Amino acid sequence: VRVNVKNRVHLQLADAHNLPFKDHSVNLLVCRGAVFFWERPDIAFKEVYRVMKTSAISFLGGAIGRCMPADIRIRLIDAIKREVKKLGPKEESEWWRRRKPEWLAEWLKKAGIEWFKFIPDPPGIWVEIRKIT
Repeated sequence: VRVNVKNRVHLQLADAHNLPFKDHSVNLLVCRGAVFFWERPDIAFKEVYRVMKTSAISFLGGAIGRCMPADIRIRLIDAIKREVKKLGPKEESEWWRRRKPEWLAEWLKKAGIEWFKFIPDPPGIWVEIRKIT
């Protein structure tokens, strides 16, 4: 079976708070890494939900990459932990808080997202959103 992915997949750099897509126009949305840095997660999640078609799915979050060779993954995680520690106690605490399900759930609920689940990928996390109505 030959699939013409080139005409079906689009990569788009965009402000998550103001997505350049029509309402109900996206079947699959993936955002890796940016979620933890959004200024207004509630607005960004609303935008994601707005552009999703009914029965669409989105994956948002980030992690190191569980398919990465274990030795490289361990070194990378250790390096990230060292760098985050350099931010200072307050910023370090905020860094890790934003990677917890409770933080994401708070914003998802504020955005009115009805269906979501978390996919742990230590030290990161992903949220899966499905638009069912």
